[in-house]
Amino acid sequence: MSAHPAATLVGLLVLCLFLAPGPDVFGAGRPNVLLVTLDTTRADHIGSYGYDRDTSPAIDAVAADAALFSQAYSVIPLTTPAHVSIMTGLHPLKHGIYRNSQFIPEELVTLAELLDGRGYDTGAFVSAIVLSGRSRIDDGFDVYSDVPESPRGAPGEPRSRMREADETVDSALGWLSRHHEQPFFLWVHLYEPHLPYIPPDAYGRRFDPAFDAYKMTIEERLKSGEIPGPGPQDRELPPQLRRRGMGFPRALPPAEVAGMRHAYDGEIAYADAQLSRVLDFLKREQLYENTVVVVMGDHGEMLYEKRQYFGHHHFMYEGSLKVPLILRFPGVAARRIDQRITIVDVLPTLLDALEIENASPMDGTSFWPLIREGKQVDGRPYEVLVSHSRRSGPGPGPGPGPGSPDGAIFDPAAALKDRWKLVMTSPGDQPQATFELYDLRSDPGELKNLYDAERETPIVRELRELLSSALEATQGRIRHEPLDAATEERLRSLGYLP
Repeated sequence: MSAHPAATLVGLLVLCLFLAPGPDVFGAGRPNVLLVTLDTTRADHIGSYGYDRDTSPAIDAVAADAALFSQAYSVIPLTTPAHVSIMTGLHPLKHGIYRNSQFIPEELVTLAELLDGRGYDTGAFVSAIVLSGRSRIDDGFDVYSDVPESPRGAPGEPRSRMREADETVDSALGWLSRHHEQPFFLWVHLYEPHLPYIPPDAYGRRFDPAFDAYKMTIEERLKSGEIPGPGPQDRELPPQLRRRGMGFPRALPPAEVAGMRHAYDGEIAYADAQLSRVLDFLKREQLYENTVVVVMGDHGEMLYEKRQYFGHHHFMYEGSLKVPLILRFPGVAARRIDQRITIVDVLPTLLDALEIENASPMDGTSFWPLIREGKQVDGRPYEVLVSHSRRSGPGPGPGPGPGSPDGAIFDPAAALKDRWKLVMTSPGDQPQATFELYDLRSDPGELKNLYDAERETPIVRELRELLSSALEATQGRIRHEPLDAATEERLRSLGYLP
């Protein structure tokens, strides 16, 4: 027997209300927002991205109920500028932040300011001095908790310039326990798995039975001021990387390389366990179902592939650029999305989902229609990716630099289009920039450089012109802000300065 037409209509209306997108699916009121940024975290070391180690059960549990972006890129492998891009939806070529600890222009509008203006309680709990509130990244937060003046670690050691994940989460949970009666925006930044890769013993031993010996070796290196970085025997490295304090005195044997990779995974597992504490709190307090959860990396990390290098801010390879990006919206079906997205797209996507207008311009694209309904999004046909600039922060001010006009700005930079990536590096002692071309579809490990200076293909010319015009257009926006002595010392202890 067929259903009565009126009953059928009522049933359809109920179904439509249940499936309807927008704030209604988030619960009776405005949804909470939890943003977790994982410093230095590669996508391919996360379980839900196919990694074969159990590094990330909490992240994977969120991913199982979320939109997971398999092709998410950072636009700059450096903590401060990457987070400014996340918070503003602007590319570094627009927001003008190219180095760690630069001051953020007051005119930039951030996610915290937008949500604060909508009546959200806003709290941030960060774990590295390069996100100090003194740089004005704290704008819009009611509470901004950063690294204390006397953190753990001996003076000059990288660990003395960070707050460990358990302490950051302790502070975040303390705030959250007092600020969940009305909608909240909570940002938690965890610095692990950043160098020097020394996870708590239980997490270090999880992937490496020889962890105790490894830890002793690394701690001895730290005492002597030796920070892991590019090996001086790598003749292809630009000279500014072959410098005191950034490299090992010799090539590392395979066992030591493996030990550092094991420890990197241990630090991801440790950060994941701390994230689990936040998620468990939300579930206990019955807040999780009305909370938008974003878990993402700010940039990745090179793990001795291609070059003898552990780190991130000197190379435009996939390891330092591809990040996990997982967005969970209550009431919205989980899906895997293979379209390329960057960290500048996070803000417009969140604002679109929350139905919040932003009068300020953004470079990012909203992927909310794709997340919500599977509707195709017209993304950018290309991406420009940049490293830190040698013409901002400490050192000489803006002016003509060595090498090509473009190479004088960034060292290196890259352009992506479809399957192709062109990397441009302009070492200070070279008369011209050098190029690398990779087909990421057939060569995701970037093992074969296809660039041929004598037979440039149309895609090379297109990407070169794109990169040159993008970098040339930004020359006037590069700001020179000498850092104070204390900040310089902190950045040097982390390996960011010579």
